[in-house]
This record gives sequence, C-alpha cells and structure tokens, in this order.
Amino acid sequence: MRTVTRPKQRNGDGSKPRPYSLKNGEVRWRISWTEPSRPDDPLPRKSKQPTKGGFETETEAREELRRILSELDQGIVQPRNRGVTFRDLAKAWLRATRVAEISISAYERDLRLHVLPFIGDKPISKITPPMVAELYQTLEVGGGLVVKGKPKRKLGLASLLRVHICVAAVLQTAVEDGKLRQNPAKHPSVKPPTDKQVKGARKEQVTWSAVEVKDFLDWSHDSNDPRRAMWQFFARTGLRPAEVAALRWSDLMFAGPNPYITVQRTRSRVYRENQDPKTVERGTKSGKVRTVSVDQQVIAVARAHRKSQARHFGFEAIKRDAPVFTKVDGTALLGKNITYYFDQAQGAYTRATGIVLPHMGPHGMRHTHATLLLADGTNPKAIQERLGHSSISTTIDIYTHVPFGTHQWVASAFDSILENAERPAAEDGETGEAAFDW
Repeated sequence: MRTVTRPKQRNGDGSKPRPYSLKNGEVRWRISWTEPSRPDDPLPRKSKQPTKGGFETETEAREELRRILSELDQGIVQPRNRGVTFRDLAKAWLRATRVAEISISAYERDLRLHVLPFIGDKPISKITPPMVAELYQTLEVGGGLVVKGKPKRKLGLASLLRVHICVAAVLQTAVEDGKLRQNPAKHPSVKPPTDKQVKGARKEQVTWSAVEVKDFLDWSHDSNDPRRAMWQFFARTGLRPAEVAALRWSDLMFAGPNPYITVQRTRSRVYRENQDPKTVERGTKSGKVRTVSVDQQVIAVARAHRKSQARHFGFEAIKRDAPVFTKVDGTALLGKNITYYFDQAQGAYTRATGIVLPHMGPHGMRHTHATLLLADGTNPKAIQERLGHSSISTTIDIYTHVPFGTHQWVASAFDSILENAERPAAEDGETGEAAFDW
C-alpha cells in the first residue's frame, strides 16, 4: 500500500476551524495556525502551532484566523501569555515603579478597591477593550461592590480617570515587554473621562468671606482655642495642611524687615499592603522650596504659641528641628488630625455664636486665602508663587470663578477713559465730521 504523506505546514498556514463540545453540550469552535517559535529570528527554522478556541460560531473563528494570518504575513506574531494575570502584572509594575512611596500607596489602594476585584484574576491575554470599558462603567455607577460589609459608592470622574491612568500604565508594561500586542485600555472604544470632563464635574469650592474668617479667628483667640495659632497660619499664609503639619521652628524666619516662612517639606501617613503604617516626610508638591511672607499678626501668635509649647512640653518642644504644631500629647501632627481639629473648632464656634459657617476642611482655608487676595486685586503671579503652584495656569484654572479685583479695576479704567474723552476741536472750514480720503 502506498502511503501518502501530508505536506508540512509552513509559517502563515492555518487550519480549517473545528468544532468541539463543552460539558454543558454547547458547541464552540477552535482554530490553529503555524508561526515561528522565535519571532525575532530573521530566518526562523522552527515553528509552533498555537490554537485558540471559545468561538461561538464558525464565522467568528474564520474571521479571527484570517486576521492572525494577515498579521503573520506582515511579520507580526501575537504574544502568548496564558498564565500571566492582571494581578501578577500589577504587582510587578508596583515593584518597578519609581515614584514617591505615598504615590505607590495610592496606586495600591486604587488597584485593591477598584480594579483587582473585577479583573485581577483575568489572564492579560483575555482582557479586551470592552472588558475595560465595562469596568469603568461599573465603577461610575457604583457596581454593587461591597467593601467591609458596606456597598461601595460610585466613583467621581476624577477618581475614575486616576484608575484609568493606573490600569493603562500596568497594561502598557506588558506591551513594552512583548507580552501584549496592543494596550486594551488605550483602545478608542474604552472612552475614559477626559480632563475637560473632569474639570466640568468639579464641585464648586467652599470658601469663607473676609468677615467670616475674621469672626472665626477672633472667636478662636477670645475663647483660648488651643489651636488658634494654627488657624491663623492657615488663614494668613495659604499653606497646605501637609505643609503646616511639617513646619519646624527653624522654618520661621522672623528676624529682619521682611519676615517669612520657608516651606520645604510635607508630612503624610503611608499605608502599604502587608506593611505597618508609617509617617514619611518629603518635599513639597511641586518639588520646590518656597518662601511665604507673613504679617505681624502671624509673628505675634507664633511667639505666643512657642511659649505655650515650652510651658506644656519643655525645652525639647521648641528646638530648631521640633514641629511647630503638635497633637495634645506633643507628638507630630498629620493631615487627618488637622481635619479633625478643624471640624471640632467649627462646631464649637457654632455652639458659642449660633452662626453656622459653610462647612469646609482645612484646605478650604487655603482656597479662601487665595480667593480673597485675588478678589482684592493681587497679581495672580504673586498668588501662584505664594501657593506653590507649578505654573500660573494652575492658579488661574483653579480660581476661574473668582471675580479678580484687577478685572474690576480694568473695567473702571475703561469707563473713566470714555467719561474723559473729548471730541477734538474742528479747524476753520471743517464741520467736525469724519472725513475719508477715497
């Protein structure tokens, strides 16, 4: 009997889709094709025959096979990563990312709460653009995810954009390592929130009027609020809470005709997975040291506060490297402590005066500081430098709602120009009417 030998498949050849049955009796279709074992080999001598199944119809299987064979004709080989999950990839990305530890902590939290419960165990080769888009839609509406026994609230657009940036960065490492051909999070069909949409959804900032600020500060002084000095610093300098928490006595430069504060660090609490929480100090948000001029009222309350700290906690509390503001036990402050104290102070003010101020956190004092200065006509460039914004466009963008005092000055100046305008006197023989030289 004559034996017929089937011709060996060459790279780029594919087989006809074949059906197979699942345990529940449903029919699926599988395809196979031949491709180089080493895609980077310019003269491939060895081949492999990958397979891909799960197609519900023969037509879908044929279309996918046609796409793969077309890519092979162009020299494109799809990476195979059946065992790598998104969780594995995310862990590797977090280990390799070189940013501040507090940023790593934020990435871990976003992944743990918003991403890993949905796609953490998915092989990266199975993550598709529709799957990523569905994840974002689920997070935007709440998704029914339960965290610590409580239904999870929906994410705002700013938080959703932050999650998208994180997911896209994780998947991009797979593309760069040759584990994925394309980044599914960057596909046009995913449609994450844009910067413009995030800005449009931004809540209106809560600030106090000049009268409200003055009444609150006067009350804190008259009532001997133990943190009255800190409220003066917030109101009169515009510092961030983490910057106030990190102030040291050596940062207060009050000698000379132009007293100022040097702002060069922040203090934050970092929570890492499988690690004990720790307090870290790092540079300012912009990464630059800045100086903030202060008035005589700040100097007076700072000196009184320094005496109080020495009286309660001893000489160690007023050394050059000691924190200016502390907790009741003399230990260093954190942002969350300041938020708690400020909430308490607002409640005490309402109970003492019967006046309910618009509720805001300590960061609201920073916004109030900038808003009042801008409305009074202070140059926005000076405000940018005082607040420590990286550029003046950031300042203008944040405070677009503020009726700048300079704008009112310009309007008044133009009105004055019109009021003082005089028609030029007509010369002899002229009527005073406009003449045109044709």
